[in-house]
This record gives sequence, C-alpha cells and structure tokens, in this order.
Amino acid sequence: MSWKIILKSETVQYQLDDESYQTYPIQLVNEEFGSEPGGYKEPNDTVCVATYGADSEHGEFTWKVSARRSGFETYAVIEEVFETTTPNPSIDVEEPSFDIEDDDE
Repeated sequence: MSWKIILKSETVQYQLDDESYQTYPIQLVNEEFGSEPGGYKEPNDTVCVATYGADSEHGEFTWKVSARRSGFETYAVIEEVFETTTPNPSIDVEEPSFDIEDDDE
C-alpha cells in the first residue's frame, strides 16, 4: 500500500507588525521516504518527511512535516509539523493543514 503526505491548505495567514498577510500558494519542495526499526518482532516503520514552501511579499516560508506507517499497520499518520522557517523572526504564522492520501484509493 502506497501513501503520501498531502497539503490541505492552499495558503496560510500570517501577522507582522499587527497587520495580516497571506502567503502565495504553498508547494511541495521535497519528499523523502525511509525506514526505521519497528517494534519487537514487527516490520520496519515507513517514514516520510516532506518539505513545503511558500513565497510571500516578505520572503519565503518553509514547513517540514513527518508521517509514519508503523509495523503491521495499513495506514499512515501525520506525526508532526516541525522546522517552520519564516523570513522574519517576529512573524506569527499559522500552520498549514496536512493529511495522508493512500494511492490505492
């Protein structure tokens, strides 16, 4: 069963100096699959780390998101969104929404 991380948000809102802005469309930049040891007597886990990016009038935003299909499970789950990068440390940005899509559906 094959799967991938998908983006559910086309853009995100962000705040800078008490003003609201919106990014340009978010796009997939990179996607890497790998495996990690599973639990006791279980097959290895399949792990995906995807990087998404969006430009804005203030610069580039990036988000890394990880997902995992554990051992004998037939489905994957989003683990976390991490390493959010903003063009300015004082920007407050909302997190995009991600989901899992099974290619077999």
